[in-house]
Amino acid sequence: MRSFATLNILAAAVGSVTAVPFSTRGSPQQSGFNKKCDTPYFFEDPKFGPFFSANCKSGNDTKARYILNLDHCFTNDGGNIKGGEEGNFSHTCNNMTFSVTTNNLTASCKPQGTGNDPMNSTITLSDYIGAMDDGNLVCYGAKGELSK
Repeated sequence: MRSFATLNILAAAVGSVTAVPFSTRGSPQQSGFNKKCDTPYFFEDPKFGPFFSANCKSGNDTKARYILNLDHCFTNDGGNIKGGEEGNFSHTCNNMTFSVTTNNLTASCKPQGTGNDPMNSTITLSDYIGAMDDGNLVCYGAKGELSK
């Protein structure tokens, strides 16, 4: 798992950030993030991987921006991006793009253990990333971090 030291680097991209510990994993109430969140944003940090961010509404109707490292959510399975806890897909996938209109993430992924060329793969983030009642982004129990 990557250190919260990454937040210092990410703060320049999305503002100051407060860490939410990953030790609070569980099975929170979730729905596709697009039901509670707007203004989705994707960026790649060359050192720490791909991140997804969105403004999400909490139970009291206030909004806050959360950031989630996508390596906690996805894996590379034979060149295809698939949902998977702590999958670290960015180690073998690159050239990532995100469509705000479809919530699709597309990447060029190298099939592991083969001499095959990388292949394009697409996954819909809202099928795997939810927003909890407090508005925080979550996938497979990994919670995002609050940006202030």
